[in-house]
Amino acid sequence: MKKVLIFSLTIILLSLAACGGGGATGGVTSFESTLTALESEKAGQITALQTEITRLQTELSSVQNQLVSLKDERDAAVEKADKLYSMFVVENGDDEGDFIFCEEAFETSFGYADKVSMRMELIKYLAKIRGYNPDAMSSEHQTIWSNADDIIVRVNGGGYMFPFLVRFGQGGLGNLDAVYDLTRGCYVDFPYLEKQFLSVR
Repeated sequence: MKKVLIFSLTIILLSLAACGGGGATGGVTSFESTLTALESEKAGQITALQTEITRLQTELSSVQNQLVSLKDERDAAVEKADKLYSMFVVENGDDEGDFIFCEEAFETSFGYADKVSMRMELIKYLAKIRGYNPDAMSSEHQTIWSNADDIIVRVNGGGYMFPFLVRFGQGGLGNLDAVYDLTRGCYVDFPYLEKQFLSVR
């Protein structure tokens, strides 16, 4: 009986030793696997971070280039506006500006359909800015050239005569519609030039 007991205890101890040794080996293997996974994850994070840094640097460079381009465009626009301004304003001997456009030019437009309709439009225009009764006004025109429709229009109202030079884009020598007030020395309407002026303001 004693021998059987000793034999049983020996088997139990050997079994425990075997279990304990296997657990230690399994623990080391598990730790190494976890460490490898963490290192791989860290490497992936570093790669992703480097990629993001590269992307941000590229975006920053693009923004800087855009800013330089916008500054160049602004400088060019300012230079163009300065040149255009010198075209619109002429300094006379008294250092006073004689503007190419009349004050109300950008709010005034005409149809340029024909000579008679232009006379009627000029009567309405002058009646509006001078406060005259259009029914009490009259007009007449005179052709300037034998081969073009451009005319001088004389509008009579309020006891005064107001002359205008009317140029027709279709049928005129200048190929640009325009109405020039000969009394004030400025354009009442010049669609093409107004468009160029507004495009750089």
